[in-house]
Amino acid sequence: MFYKLFVLLLSLLITPLIAKEPCTIEPTPEWVKPIEFSLEPAAPKPTQVNLQYLLIETQSNWEEKSVYQHYVVRMLTQKGIEAISQISIDFDPTYSQVVMHQIQVYRDGKWSDRLENARRNIVQRETDLEKNLYNGNLSVIYFIEDIREGDILEYAYSRIGEVPILGSHLTQLIYFQENFAVEKMNYRLLAHPECPIKFKAINSSLEPTITDLSPSSREWEWTALETPPYKSEKYRPVWHNPPAHLQLSQYKSWADVAQKLAPLYALPADLLDAVPPEMEALVESWKEATPVLSEQALLAIRFVQDNVRYLGIEENVGAFTPTDPRITFQRRFGDCKDKTQLLRALLRLLDIDSSSLLVHSTHGSRLPHVLPMSRLFDHVILQIDLDGTSYWIDSTATLQGGTLETNSTPCYHWGLLIDERTTELTPLPQRTLRSPNQIDTLITFGSKEEILMKTSATFSDFEADYWRRSLNQRGHARISEVLLHDLQNEYGAAEVEIPLTTCDDRENNILTMTVTYRIPVDDSLDPYSYIIQDYLDAHFNPTRTAPYTIAYPLWVKEHIRIENPYRDWDSEDEVYQQDHPSLLYTQTTRIDGHTADFEIELKHLQDHVPLDSLKPYWKIVKEIKKNSLPRMAIADQE
Repeated sequence: MFYKLFVLLLSLLITPLIAKEPCTIEPTPEWVKPIEFSLEPAAPKPTQVNLQYLLIETQSNWEEKSVYQHYVVRMLTQKGIEAISQISIDFDPTYSQVVMHQIQVYRDGKWSDRLENARRNIVQRETDLEKNLYNGNLSVIYFIEDIREGDILEYAYSRIGEVPILGSHLTQLIYFQENFAVEKMNYRLLAHPECPIKFKAINSSLEPTITDLSPSSREWEWTALETPPYKSEKYRPVWHNPPAHLQLSQYKSWADVAQKLAPLYALPADLLDAVPPEMEALVESWKEATPVLSEQALLAIRFVQDNVRYLGIEENVGAFTPTDPRITFQRRFGDCKDKTQLLRALLRLLDIDSSSLLVHSTHGSRLPHVLPMSRLFDHVILQIDLDGTSYWIDSTATLQGGTLETNSTPCYHWGLLIDERTTELTPLPQRTLRSPNQIDTLITFGSKEEILMKTSATFSDFEADYWRRSLNQRGHARISEVLLHDLQNEYGAAEVEIPLTTCDDRENNILTMTVTYRIPVDDSLDPYSYIIQDYLDAHFNPTRTAPYTIAYPLWVKEHIRIENPYRDWDSEDEVYQQDHPSLLYTQTTRIDGHTADFEIELKHLQDHVPLDSLKPYWKIVKEIKKNSLPRMAIADQE
């Protein structure tokens, strides 16, 4: 009853906005402060290739829940015209509307209005449908006619409205750098003088000017001139966030955020009194299957992960509030909030305590360094508390293996437990590998011109989860084709002798894949190492300005054995090692007569290569790839 009443109240809050025209044309609001910009020609900077932004400004009136955006940009090329002559503004029609204020073009010393005659379309693009997310957002698009090189385009609009559930507290992230130079950037905030706003500048020394405009209005303003571009480099760690930006928040602590969101994640008050018969029967079957609570919990986890598909209908309140778990159970689909809420409900019926935990799928390591905000999270997982131990479960992770104790969860670093008792962020455990992944390759000769290569790869923990999902989604044939393609690139030709087979011990979360190839060779053989080819990468610029991200945790061992009756090789027994703060590589070579064995082990010691050791790392990887495995003659000289 509580849940239904809560949704009804939210719907009543949203209804007045739905009735409004989604996009209107009105004059610039009186509270907006004119910001000066120069129309004088200026030489484009190196990063201003197609467009030259003269002004990017944002003005936010918190009391009116209105955000004003203003852009002034000079066209430098035809490509730039193509990029900017279609103005697209996204918004959620359930709680916000777009008000267009102006579109005008400056040419030959004169301004001409383009708003009145511009074609306007409102479309629903649903760009995240391929990710199984439907949000109902709209885009208003203005098509501007007659734009030429050298023109200056100025346009301004406001988004009015705030998420009803989150609109009680101001939280914003404002960026003062783009990946191109900007002549002027400005951010202005209006709020009540008693509004307890905190702000924090990141990668910037900008300070605001603060002015009291009236007893009920205070102005904060930040201005940046000739902002340089930030350099966005591929494969930088997710915690590396180089643009200068500003954090603003009205929340005093993470406890305030948790208390604000707690009602949204409350289980229905009548859950225990109104359990659907099918749901109740399923829970009873788990109780009959095992008396052990951890095993019952695992049965509930695997049911939600594997039998409730991921699909998010996130329009209206669905973007912020989990669906009633009984509805999700009936639908057999839901997003992360819905699936986590269903798992919580099933565990409640098993008398097992759990709580929702908000995380960020990629930026979790940044959370301790930012101001408390409600909008810093994009994912929900579950914390299960059983016999004094906490376990963390991602209900959207399908086909996982192992027990409750060994279940692997992605490394989200930090999360916010949605509980009224929460005071701080919750640190989450790092991913670990209990044992190395093992790759065993046996190379035998059918003749002097042909080898058989049998490879078995054994994966455990989250690596086994990954390959189990990959096999399920892509199929054995497609994965075998990719592996074969790599060998064909290496040897020029190869074919499958014995197709790919798998052995999956899901209970212990160990998965083994085995395949045999037939490969033609000439007078010598270059042993193929999966570690060297697939796990070591030096295709990056060692003088880059961002740390280089690497897979972590990573621990893999590889054994390559070559049996060759046509050659009596010189004996060799050698250990080769490369040590770096980010990796440890060890190779043992044993050659004796007709056999050669190579034992290779690679460990990544952290999730990135620091800037000050990029060049040594790059040199090490290059050397390993070039010198580690010798070319081996196949037959004795006659």
